[in-house]
Amino acid sequence: MKNIYPSFFFIILTFLPFLIFAQNNKENMPLAKDWKHIISFVEQDSLSKAFKALDSLDNSVKHAYAPQYYIMKAVVYFDVFERDSMAKLPGDSLLDLAYGNILKAIDTDTDSVYKQVITKLLLREGSHYLYQGVIDFNRRNYQNALHSFRQAEKINNHPFINLEDTILYFTIAQTALKLKDTSLGILYIKKSLWHNYASPDMVILLANHYLTQGKKDSALITLTKGWQLNPQSKDIMNELANFYLKEKNYQEAKNVLLTLSKQDSSDVIMFTLGSIFDYENDVNKAEKYYKKAIKTNPNNKDALYNLGLLYYKQAIDLLRKSNDKKTKKKALFLLDNSEDNLLKYFNIDKSNQPVIKMLVSIYKLKGKRRKEKEFSKYLQ
Repeated sequence: MKNIYPSFFFIILTFLPFLIFAQNNKENMPLAKDWKHIISFVEQDSLSKAFKALDSLDNSVKHAYAPQYYIMKAVVYFDVFERDSMAKLPGDSLLDLAYGNILKAIDTDTDSVYKQVITKLLLREGSHYLYQGVIDFNRRNYQNALHSFRQAEKINNHPFINLEDTILYFTIAQTALKLKDTSLGILYIKKSLWHNYASPDMVILLANHYLTQGKKDSALITLTKGWQLNPQSKDIMNELANFYLKEKNYQEAKNVLLTLSKQDSSDVIMFTLGSIFDYENDVNKAEKYYKKAIKTNPNNKDALYNLGLLYYKQAIDLLRKSNDKKTKKKALFLLDNSEDNLLKYFNIDKSNQPVIKMLVSIYKLKGKRRKEKEFSKYLQ
């Protein structure tokens, strides 16, 4: 595989101070010589020779030079990874081996002489883990991807780095859910949401998780924050509206649905708004939204029934209040509208008894005995 990173130059820059030091220090000359051989093995793609040479150094390095040794060792593993991320080694992966050596360099660098170099190595390690995690995720190797992403998170959490990566939390959550590890997925959704980043599906998943635990307040907070982060999400608005409806908080449900209706003019949304306005006795708005629902879906039985019932109740109220001609004329107009919607319902479903009873009552009030008798036959 082609080298896609400028690793050779990184090796030279990293090793140069050590090699110069070694050249001026006879005690350390063998170490410098061995590193030159190891680098040449890597450059020639003789990986087995490079790893064998690395192992042979383990017992020959004095503690005084340990930080340099572990740093150099990590860089070699990086270089091999960058040349071929699929290179096979017994035991740990190349990145895990590099990370282990970086941690050893930190432990042995008691005077923090190499802190700057080690910090750069940690950043490089983190970017490699992310790179490998993305590759494994795209290959649907979710277990390896999860390992790489969580290793990247460990590096971000190291005191030398101390970085909060919200997108990484989101990615870990997504990967955990792919593995059906719901508890881990939920944990990282919370982290992601806490740092103001979450997709609508994850917001809804977390809210439903809280609802199954009976934590309604947490579910509401999650949906509300999710809506703030995803103001155009129809799914979150639907969930939030349904939450308020179940809690009988019709005012809040109405506010959410009115916002949603600007994006979604479905008959379900229009019918629900009509029902809320009907509940609030706002007859004109209830009629308006029932009509919108029927226009979108002429077979919406609930909207046909509610609109028919709305007209019917208005007519009955008028007839109870007064018997003058003007009132009767208006009542008959409302009864005609009610009949029209109820008949449409009846043509879809001839078994609904409340619809049939209302139609029989309408024909009786309008003096249509033949129709009254005809529909009475459907009463059970």
